Amino acid sequence: MANQFPHIQPVFFTVTEVCEILHISRSTLIRKINCGSMPSVHCGRRLLIPRNFIETLIKEAYENLNTSLYSTDQYSLDRFPLEEFPLEDSL
Repeated sequence: MANQFPHIQPVFFTVTEVCEILHISRSTLIRKINCGSMPSVHCGRRLLIPRNFIETLIKEAYENLNTSLYSTDQYSLDRFPLEEFPLEDSL
């Protein structure tokens, strides 16, 4: 169905899709769902995860990354100027 309407974004992801997006195993995802840390909806035998939850999860992860220890001066990328790491023209 998604191929018939490419401009329409799905409201839910399948377990397989979420595992691919988050690079986690199926058992890890099911464990998160069972303990209540990830919302899910049963549609018949299918288990679906809300798209907006996954998007929020990813957005918060990026925001936390920017405010984590890695954003301090100690780990700043400014300490490593690109001139010190020239790109090789030939491989």
